[in-house]
Amino acid sequence: MANKIFLSLVFTSLLVSSLCLITLCNAADDEHEFSYQDSSPDGPKRWGTLTAKWKPCSNGEIQSPIDIDTKKAKDQESDLKKDYKDASAKIVNKGHNLVVQWQGDAGGIEINGSTYKLVQCHWHTPSEHTIDGKRYDAELHFVHSNDKDQLAVIGVLYTVGEADPFIENMKDKIKGVTTNGNDVGKLSAKSTTSGPTKYFRYGGSLTTPPCSEGVIWTVTEKVQTISKDQIILLQEPLDHEYHENARPVQELNGRTVTQFEDKESSGGKEDSGAASSASSIPMLSSYGISILAQFKYETYETENLTYMIAFKADESKNTEETKHFDYIQGGPSGPQIWGSINPSWKICGDGKLQSPINIDATHAPVKPGDLKKAYKHAPAKLVNTGHGISMEWTGDAGGIEVGGIAYKLVQGHWHTPSEHTINGKRFDAELHLVHRNDKEEIAVIGIFHTIGAPDPLIGNLTEKIKNLGDHMEIDLGKVCARVIKCGSRRNYRYIGSLTTPPCKEQVIWTVTERVRPISQDQINLLKGRLGPQYSENARPLQQLGGRHVWRFDMPEEKE
Repeated sequence: MANKIFLSLVFTSLLVSSLCLITLCNAADDEHEFSYQDSSPDGPKRWGTLTAKWKPCSNGEIQSPIDIDTKKAKDQESDLKKDYKDASAKIVNKGHNLVVQWQGDAGGIEINGSTYKLVQCHWHTPSEHTIDGKRYDAELHFVHSNDKDQLAVIGVLYTVGEADPFIENMKDKIKGVTTNGNDVGKLSAKSTTSGPTKYFRYGGSLTTPPCSEGVIWTVTEKVQTISKDQIILLQEPLDHEYHENARPVQELNGRTVTQFEDKESSGGKEDSGAASSASSIPMLSSYGISILAQFKYETYETENLTYMIAFKADESKNTEETKHFDYIQGGPSGPQIWGSINPSWKICGDGKLQSPINIDATHAPVKPGDLKKAYKHAPAKLVNTGHGISMEWTGDAGGIEVGGIAYKLVQGHWHTPSEHTINGKRFDAELHLVHRNDKEEIAVIGIFHTIGAPDPLIGNLTEKIKNLGDHMEIDLGKVCARVIKCGSRRNYRYIGSLTTPPCKEQVIWTVTERVRPISQDQINLLKGRLGPQYSENARPLQQLGGRHVWRFDMPEEKE
């Protein structure tokens, strides 16, 4: 997927989310200006050309609905809590669908610690989402919004069978409903969304114009029943061309679909149980967030987990508790919205010197450069931060000299696949050696790996890594970074950032051209200690933005 599209989503998804609510909850003036007929000049394939604000309908990269391939869905811990209640509502005829709008506090859901209030629900016939290529007879969308006007939708699939109680209770109000709407009294979504089931989660968009992106989708695997008469009941008040009002399935474009179980307690109260598990609230330690001395650490406790989070030392008084982030592209905590998750991470979204980048080796000018290395044995520990495997030195491990300035080695960590690319080529892994100087400035060496012979460093750590549980630390004794073969005749240098939140800028990057081998077993070992949302923990490429990347050559080191 084009990474520049994901960068633009950082800025656009939040800007358009208020527009999402206007479109969903208040009858927009131009709602009748689109149709669902493929052959129509205002059909789904042309929505993006009908008005400028609907452009994402055509060129968006994380559009909905999608086909959910259950064989490829990745397991994750449950993070959906439901707490619906009775509230006053009315049903309104929007012309292209029927919408139930709650006018009071109808409760809502919680995802990744963020609360979303139930706003409205509406039906599509047939279903918009498909599962393993199968389309169902109808689909009900429960639309929720948080205090930042970000949207989360639960999709419930229906097949023809017994009557649906939720619709049956409103039958008399649905008949002949107009744009003025009919009051339905107090109504709760609890009965329709209750019961243990499996859910599928992905990041997508609204399924009607303006097709705004950044929507968290949760689709139920459990299929409800709806009678044929009820389908006709939902269709009759609509204009004839909207009796079938399902948008065609959109391209997945590399997005990850996850799946999780939702189990209710015996008392009937929805409880995701594992919402505070280690996989859903990872420790934000030094993996990819150098440097240890640059942050102060505070310990926070949740119901099931005590975890450590990092703050920049000079901003700690004004920084909120860190939030969960992951690498699921298009997801609610994915790279394209890191900058909106926490105010102290804002630079992840609007920074101008962000990393990683694609290195265009053919156009990199050759300039003088230096990289002097003097590593030595020092106490170290192996850390599983939940989203990466990191080796942290707790003593003087030596370091490097760049431009006459000394930087001490602090830690090293792996990304799979590589974060940087050269001439558009991505490698199987990338090791980052993170250094800092006495002014807290950061210098990182990036080393590429491709599948081949085993890597000596990981080979020495294999048994330790196998025993490294989630958010665990293991002492390694004294370790010298000389075992890491990072010598390269050609090297590339540029100014960038940390590649994980808080995405601090002004990092001196030295990326070696020489590629080192790593075995497939070692790749599997690194990935196997992490949750599924971190098994591929490479941030998408960032815009170069006019920065200069140059090459400097050094004599080959003897190995």
